[in-house]
This record gives sequence, C-alpha cells and structure tokens, in this order.
Amino acid sequence: MRKLETMALPNILLRGFQANTISDWIPGRLAQTYKVDLDARLVGMADHTQDFGNLTFGVLEKDPQEWLVHFHLEDGTCEGKVLPFLWNSGGYFDEGCMKDGKLHLFAHFENKGAQPSRPPEPRHLRSNWGIHASAWPPALWR
Repeated sequence: MRKLETMALPNILLRGFQANTISDWIPGRLAQTYKVDLDARLVGMADHTQDFGNLTFGVLEKDPQEWLVHFHLEDGTCEGKVLPFLWNSGGYFDEGCMKDGKLHLFAHFENKGAQPSRPPEPRHLRSNWGIHASAWPPALWR
C-alpha cells in the first residue's frame, strides 16, 4: 500500500447511506486520515479538518454527540465497512475502489441511543443445521 504522505488523495463524493440525495464533493486533501472518535467530544471542526470521519459530521449536518458513523463503498445493505487502518494506509485509493478517479462513499449514521441490533446468527448455527440462535453462545461461554 502507498503512503498517504506521498500521494494525492482522490476527491470524494459523499452522501448518506440509503439517502436519495445528490452527493457532496469533498476535496481529498481534507480527508488525510480516518479515525474512530469513540467519545466524539469535538471542540470545533477547525481542529479536525484533516480527519474524514469528523469532517463528515459537519458536511452532512449530524451531531457527533448523538450519532456514530461508518462508511460503505456501495449503497444498499450494511455490509463491507471502510476500515480506518486501511484508509490511513491508502488501501481505498486505487482504481479498484474508485470510479472515474473519484471515491464514492456512503456515510451510515447510527443513533447512539438506539439499541444495537442483534448480530447475525453464525452460519454454523443456522436452523438448516438443526441448531437455532437460541443455542448461541454455547452454555460454557455464558
């Protein structure tokens, strides 16, 4: 993977996940890093303009005190999240992830106050095997 310091980041087309809106154009130079800000205590956007995760809250007008965000390369279902450590090492900035030289990203916001959804049933426990999710986790793990 290429080092971010030696490469020009692509421009980003950003829109909300499953939102029927026009994408916002983000200059790549404003998205140098992508960090997961777990407590999201942002003082001001000026302190975070190089971080794409924090920049997204301002662009899409979401309060980081109320929302968590992760990103997808495709719209539709919530699978295949963009990973910060791959972003920071340039893993998404090649033609395999870009379209026409631009990176299309979909910001998926989840309310911090909402109950987390139940994780999918592990494949080896699906009902067609005769074992149901109620058997997960195994008793010795409880």
